[in-house]
Amino acid sequence: MRVALVTTSFPLHRDSTSGIFIAQLVAHLTPTVAVTVVTPCDARSDRPDSHFSIECFRYGPRAWQVLAHNAGGVPQQLRRRPGLYALLPIFLASLFIACIRAARRADLVHGNWSVNGAIAGLAARLTNRASVVTLRGSDVVRAQQSRIYRWLLRMCVRLNSKIITVSDELMQRTIALAPRARGKICAIPNGVAEEFMNTPRTPPATILRVVAVGNLIRDKGIDTLITALRDCAKVHLRVVGTGPDALPLRALAGRLGVDVEFLGAQPHAKMPALLADSDVFVLSSYHEGRSNALLEAMASGCAIIASAIPGIEEVVTDNTTGLLFPPGDASALSAQLQRLADDGALCARLGTAARQHIQQSPWRWPLTAARYLALYREAVAASAHA
Repeated sequence: MRVALVTTSFPLHRDSTSGIFIAQLVAHLTPTVAVTVVTPCDARSDRPDSHFSIECFRYGPRAWQVLAHNAGGVPQQLRRRPGLYALLPIFLASLFIACIRAARRADLVHGNWSVNGAIAGLAARLTNRASVVTLRGSDVVRAQQSRIYRWLLRMCVRLNSKIITVSDELMQRTIALAPRARGKICAIPNGVAEEFMNTPRTPPATILRVVAVGNLIRDKGIDTLITALRDCAKVHLRVVGTGPDALPLRALAGRLGVDVEFLGAQPHAKMPALLADSDVFVLSSYHEGRSNALLEAMASGCAIIASAIPGIEEVVTDNTTGLLFPPGDASALSAQLQRLADDGALCARLGTAARQHIQQSPWRWPLTAARYLALYREAVAASAHA
């Protein structure tokens, strides 16, 4: 089977951190599936460094190719730099042309996120190919807040024969926004790599070692976490990630005088060891589909403190596999952090329970890829008989 996988987030280079979870899915599909990744070029001069088949489309001079593969994706780049809207028509036209070309050589087109899904679905319709789309959370949140994104989501649902979400809760939100999805939608969670479950943990230290992983944008709530440290004792925070809020967050930590170390973006291969060297993982987001970083931290045996938000509450049970707090509530988060700093036995018990929960779950990349393959085959067979 030949699949054209369309995404605006993908690790084009060895040190890239964009779209790692999509690369993991591609890597775990069986050899019988020939995947071509259709994605925008970036501003780097070196060629994509990957064992995947990648077709990068250009949408301007190399130095201008900055819309994709960044923290928060295309919407965040447009918000930060409104002048980039001038590139958007060229970007979308180039994406559509690239999808048409790839669809002609494929049996199925797989879009990721609603905008890509709508464009890829239209290209598949015009070339008489099967198409599926994965909705990953941020696109559905935007559809709840914007009429334009809601229209794009509904077009995406209309144009694709199968709709995939990364959690059950996200599936229900999608149906509420686009009722036409009912009957052709299913939830397939992302997987966790075995390295996270197999890396030995380092012994606890005299100070609580806390880690947060994510794009440094407002939606991730890292400012809430840094503010929470103001009222904590014996807590050291490491922040992994990059993004437009990096400098303001550093300034905030400096003003508050809290113990924060900014590590920047880290290669995914280093994450199992980094998480194994952490006592607590904090997810302070305001919304998520189903956080890959959270699943990896649980698999690594970190005690979890997370925002009580839809999608996360499907994974973390308060006081059993982690601790929850109201999103944006720095005081509540501070109390949970201090609770673990004062009670090492509770911290260890929650970390063990989190790891066991992942070990007993079906959240493995081989199983995730097998479910995608079954859906691909179903979509292709239905298209052949249409």
